[in-house]
Amino acid sequence: MLKVPMSVCVGPMFAGKTSSLLAKADRLMFEGVCPLFFKPLTDTRDEDEVASHRGFIRQRHTHDAVSVRGLYQAAEEALTTIFPMREEGLVTRFAAFFDEVQFFEEEAFTIHDLADFVAETEVESVHCFGLNLDARGKAWPTVAALLPYATEIVGLSSVCKACRAPAHRTQRRTPWPSGEAVAVGAGADYEPRCVRCWSPEPLG
Repeated sequence: MLKVPMSVCVGPMFAGKTSSLLAKADRLMFEGVCPLFFKPLTDTRDEDEVASHRGFIRQRHTHDAVSVRGLYQAAEEALTTIFPMREEGLVTRFAAFFDEVQFFEEEAFTIHDLADFVAETEVESVHCFGLNLDARGKAWPTVAALLPYATEIVGLSSVCKACRAPAHRTQRRTPWPSGEAVAVGAGADYEPRCVRCWSPEPLG
């Protein structure tokens, strides 16, 4: 089982999840902890950057996000960074950050695999950020499976595009692409909505 603290930050699109990730990483860096960033291969919107949909981007040389299929590949990538830094005495403390965690396939991101990742890399904390619900109003399985094991759960909201009330849902604006179960997009395809204004059907 997981032996380190794990925070899970969830909310709709445009709620500031990635901004929260960057802020938490900055705080840990100030404390002498080196953040390691990972994102799913299926999220190709920002390539090798951890970027907020509000437009705030940390450049690659500051926060390099490694795209991986799952936790086993993440461990391999992490160790290529951790071992040299520990051996040279540059950094001895590390934390793992997983952005857009909902896009990881459920079998590639289980709590047992996460425990193995922690044991192998010896990171002192894990931080997961992602959507709790998809635009159809269904829970993302990967995120739902993490929540019972989190030592901290942060729920964020946005502002409803229709009525300006607090938004806890993601509204699809454009038609669903045919044959795709997961449709990755940004402001042109999605917007935040409150529970009253949200619909599981696309606007367009």
